[in-house]
Amino acid sequence: MISQADKDLPLPSGTLLASETAHNLGVIIDQQQTFDEHARACSRACYCHLRRIRQIRRFIDELHSSRLLVHAFITSRLDYCNGLFAKCSVVVRQRLQRIQNSAARLVCAEPAFSQVTSLLRRLHWLPVARRITYKLCVLMFDVFHGTAPEYLTRSVQSLQRPASPVINTRQFHCATDKDTICRQFVDCRRSSCLDLIAGPHQEHSVALGLLSSYKNLPVR
Repeated sequence: MISQADKDLPLPSGTLLASETAHNLGVIIDQQQTFDEHARACSRACYCHLRRIRQIRRFIDELHSSRLLVHAFITSRLDYCNGLFAKCSVVVRQRLQRIQNSAARLVCAEPAFSQVTSLLRRLHWLPVARRITYKLCVLMFDVFHGTAPEYLTRSVQSLQRPASPVINTRQFHCATDKDTICRQFVDCRRSSCLDLIAGPHQEHSVALGLLSSYKNLPVR
């Protein structure tokens, strides 16, 4: 572990102190890569916009216009680089989920502590955790079909499994690692590889879910 004194950079005009976080393309990255600071910043910005939308809600359409404003100022922030939250703690994801719950209550004009599950179903909104899974599955789908960016395609390799009579499942490996990354917990310290670690696991889970659903279909 590097001490704080070794991180600081002495200059003739003073000492340049090291920062605990770094900003890259609008994402706040901390040393432990928990992305808690990024979730907190997203929460502050979203609740600020929710308060402003609530102030003008009586002057706009109750459903259509308010939904457009929420998508423009809230959902876009929740979906931006949300694949980075795939391996984050439940506390971080719950913070983002509370933002979506408040937005759903605002759009549907429901009280602050009303049940939100039915509201999300009425609005056809996926919860935050499933939005992350969907994003990763789309990325892995593009990698699988060769439509993803080249840097993603080079970072993931596909190993063909024995053919299945129902569905063709594949196991993915990282191009720079010998161990499979199709598991729940992987030790990786490169933030650029987070999507590549979580993506194959999510894609493999969806494939197994489709396989089990197919097996449970009634025979006619």
